[in-house]
Amino acid sequence: MTYVDGKTFLSRDAVVSRVRRALAREGCNIKRSRSLNMQINVGEFYVYDVSRNFVVEGIDDVEAFARELGVLSDHETMRNESDENIAA
Repeated sequence: MTYVDGKTFLSRDAVVSRVRRALAREGCNIKRSRSLNMQINVGEFYVYDVSRNFVVEGIDDVEAFARELGVLSDHETMRNESDENIAA
């Protein structure tokens, strides 16, 4: 976690962990698409129902999805891998 100008920068792994914990309460989980074909069909990540082994929805933007779930506050943002000027 890094603090800059009132913003808290989180790694993508930290955001995905928050999403995973929130989805676990609903009996779902988040997985990363491993193949190019899967990324084309559902996005970089996808939500699946654990009990039915069924893909619920695809996720193109993890940060936006985390905000929809309410696991990211307004002052928190996901650190991009290209953000070199922000210390890890």
